[in-house]
Amino acid sequence: MSTRNILTKETRSVSFKDIKILYDSYGTGDHALVFIHGWTCNRALWATQEPLYTKYRSILIDLPGHGESEAPWGVDYNHEFFARAANVVLQQEKIEHSVLIGHSLGGPLATMMLRLFPEKVSGIFYIDSFWDIPQTYLTIEERRKLGENLHDDAFFLKTIDPLFVDKNDPDGSIRKAVTDVMAGTSTHVRVSAVATDSVPHQWRYDNVTTIPAFHVVTPNFSNIDKNWVHHIPQLRVEVWEGHGHFMHMEAPERFNNTVDRFLVDNSLLQVA
Repeated sequence: MSTRNILTKETRSVSFKDIKILYDSYGTGDHALVFIHGWTCNRALWATQEPLYTKYRSILIDLPGHGESEAPWGVDYNHEFFARAANVVLQQEKIEHSVLIGHSLGGPLATMMLRLFPEKVSGIFYIDSFWDIPQTYLTIEERRKLGENLHDDAFFLKTIDPLFVDKNDPDGSIRKAVTDVMAGTSTHVRVSAVATDSVPHQWRYDNVTTIPAFHVVTPNFSNIDKNWVHHIPQLRVEVWEGHGHFMHMEAPERFNNTVDRFLVDNSLLQVA
């Protein structure tokens, strides 16, 4: 009986606008699965996806200001900034074709990468995400007020609390792991990333892509923006009832199998 070669990790760094970005690289080659975490999260929260990134050539990025990447003051941590930073990682790794996995805020960032670098994106797998983050629809004054509120740790922690479903986390380990990571992200980064005055690019009506895309989503975010379906018409949506926002941590085997099926059904990546 043959056994699969388990890919090993190499942690590397690259500079983007004089900011050091840390990431993990698994395997070799110019086709890769690229993991993009959500707001105030980092690459450590992909731990339960190890069966995927040790099977396929993969890149796990700590976005600027997150995890082990540097978090300088005076930076506008907006969508385009994050997307261009992730592209620098792909350039260093010589990735020509990527399948992006974007959780929450990581979803719009994956869409922004598709907008900016369409030739590099072969598919996108979204996790409980959105076309644009909800804060995009706020006025500048509303975003300013949100920024003020997010400086308060109690307010910030209150925004995290509804993200979890206790029955899927009986020992509280998921809640603790996520909360520790999110609360550990610098305050100026958590504020700028969602309260920035920089809004995402508008897509032209005729800018329609034919890449395969899949979205596993909780009922809370299942009302899909029609722009999403128009611009990425191959988007398939699967609603997971009874799950929280970190569904990939709550049900890792189901999640990993769903990603694997998406990759195989669309002939996107070969097992390394």
